[in-house]
Amino acid sequence: MPEVTCALVDDLLDLYLDGETNEETAKVLEGHLSGCARCRSRLEQRRRARVRLARLAWGNREVSDLLGADARVIAAARRRLRRVVFRAVAIVIAAAVAGWAGIWFFSAPAPPGLYLARFTASQIVVDGRTGLHIPFLWVPEYPGQRPPELWTVEIPCSGRPGLTLKVAAVTLEGPTYGPLRYQQGWIYAYQQEGVYTDLGHGSASFHPNEPPLEPLWDEGSLPYVAHKARGMTVVTRSGQVLASSTDIDLTLVQWNDRSIPVYRPAPDAHGAWTPVAGVGSGAGGCFVYLDPDVEGMELVDVVLPDSFGPLWVEVSGDPNPPGKAQPLELPWEMPTGWIRVLGGGEAGPGCVVLNPLVVFRVAGETYREEAGQYMSLSPDAPLEELYDLGQPD
Repeated sequence: MPEVTCALVDDLLDLYLDGETNEETAKVLEGHLSGCARCRSRLEQRRRARVRLARLAWGNREVSDLLGADARVIAAARRRLRRVVFRAVAIVIAAAVAGWAGIWFFSAPAPPGLYLARFTASQIVVDGRTGLHIPFLWVPEYPGQRPPELWTVEIPCSGRPGLTLKVAAVTLEGPTYGPLRYQQGWIYAYQQEGVYTDLGHGSASFHPNEPPLEPLWDEGSLPYVAHKARGMTVVTRSGQVLASSTDIDLTLVQWNDRSIPVYRPAPDAHGAWTPVAGVGSGAGGCFVYLDPDVEGMELVDVVLPDSFGPLWVEVSGDPNPPGKAQPLELPWEMPTGWIRVLGGGEAGPGCVVLNPLVVFRVAGETYREEAGQYMSLSPDAPLEELYDLGQPD
C-alpha cells in the first residue's frame, strides 16, 4: 500500500464518513488519524459541516441519529437545500418581473397610440419646400413595439385648401425596453418629395426634387397671406388615421410674389452667404436677431402669430448685452449692427415652431428673409400640457 500522507487522507475523508471505504482502507485511515492531530481536526470539521447541512435542510430538529455513515442522508440534505434555494431565486425573479411589468403598465400617460404635440403660437412659411418638425408621444401596447410607417401629415384650414406634407423621416427617443411605457419622437415632414439629411445633434437639411409648387391660395395680388390651421392629422401609408389633434395654434403664411428675392449680404471671406435674420431664444420672448450691414435698409414687416405681438426692438453694437427695448413701428429704418426683435406675448408651455417671415426694403427694392426655424418643448412641463392626450383615432 502506498505511503499514507495527509493529502491522501484529506481526499478520502468524505468517503470514510459516507461509509464508502472498505474495512482495510478504513483501518489504515484510522491508524493515521490516531497519530495525526491535524487530520483529526479536519475530520471533526467535516462532521460539523455535515450537521449544519442537515439542519439547514430539515430545520433544527435532532439529526444526530441520521448522521452516521449513511451517505443518503447528506445527499438528501443537499437536494432539499437546492430546492429551497431554487424556490427563493424563483420568487425573487418573479417579484422583479412583476414589479417591472407593474411600473411599465402604470407609467403609460394615455392608452396605446400616437399623440401629437400641442402647437402653441406656431408658424410655418408655405413656399414650395415647407417643412415641419412635429414632436409626438408614442405609447406602445407591448415593449419594443414601434409605430407603423407614417406617410403624410394633413393640415386643414378654415375655408381654404389645406396643406399636405410628406413624411421624410421619423425618429424615436428613449429606451425601447425601459420601465417607462412611452417614447418621445419627431416627425419630419415636407411639402414635396426630396431628400432629408439628418446631421445627428446638429442641423438637418431638406433638398426637394421638384421646383417650387404653385400657391395653395389664389391671392396672388398680395405679397403674402396668412391663414390659421384648424388641426393636424397623421396618416399611414395604408390611409389609416394614426393621430389627429385640434388643440393647435398654427399659422400658415404663404408667400405669393416670387419676383421678390431672398436678401443676402455680400459673401464673406470664405465665400459663404450669411443671412441677415436668424431665430434666437432667450428671456423676454426674443425670437429674431438681425445684423444689417447695408445703409438705408428698411424693415417693412415681421410676419408672426398674433400671440407674439406687440413687437419690440433692441439695438446694440453687440447682441450681449442688449440695448434698451422700444416699441417697433413699421416701416422702420434700421441702423447697422445687431438688432433684436422681441414679442410681447406669451407662447405658452407647449411646442413652439417659428419660421418668421421678415420683409425688407433696400434702395426701393423689396426683399424677404425666412429666418429659419425654432422649436422648443418645455422639459419640465407635464406631458398632458405638451401633448394632446385624447383618445387616439
